[in-house]
Amino acid sequence: DLENRNGKPKISTGYKSLDKIIHGILPNKLFIIGARGKQGKTTFTACLADNIAQQGHSVAYFNHELTTEQMIQKLVSRKAKVDFEKFEYYETGFTDEEKQRIEKAFEEINELPLLFEGGRPNMLQSTENKRFTKSELDIVRRCKRLKSSYPDLCAIVFDGLQAYEHLVPERGNKSDFFYKVLSAMKYEIAEPLGVSVFLNAQLKADVEKYKEL
Repeated sequence: DLENRNGKPKISTGYKSLDKIIHGILPNKLFIIGARGKQGKTTFTACLADNIAQQGHSVAYFNHELTTEQMIQKLVSRKAKVDFEKFEYYETGFTDEEKQRIEKAFEEINELPLLFEGGRPNMLQSTENKRFTKSELDIVRRCKRLKSSYPDLCAIVFDGLQAYEHLVPERGNKSDFFYKVLSAMKYEIAEPLGVSVFLNAQLKADVEKYKEL
């Protein structure tokens, strides 16, 4: 199998330079995509999910800010090469040529094994016994259900880490809680489900001053 692939990954990210770094989509991995706001993190991971799905593998995409309709429109705008703003601010309308490209793009996406998940993340409480109560991120159960329904699920995308900020306890430390979220994605989702997890995280505006690190 390795000889037949000639160095190519079983499942490609769709980006040759990225494949060389992470060796394609492999199980049990957590990747964090960090960038400042409005730098294209969502667009990049949406394209990544699309590239994987086009190879016939199921991909789940969690976006806690956009609706499923908006997520699909983002992909359609890319495939149809139509400005995304036309979907949100419909003023001038679409040309006949754009309508044809949009219809074709919708049909292509509808046939892909792309699983869109929305909604605000929450914590679930479960009583393990009479004395102890365990808190669990609802995304863990949702991912388990998806993997059960789609055994070939190979990648899960979360966009982004800041969406979990409202779950930080009133007197809790934000960094500690974010570490808990990352640990859950790695040890409760990526490893037990055998998938690659990609997480978008927004960096602070002054991140450049840490470039020496």
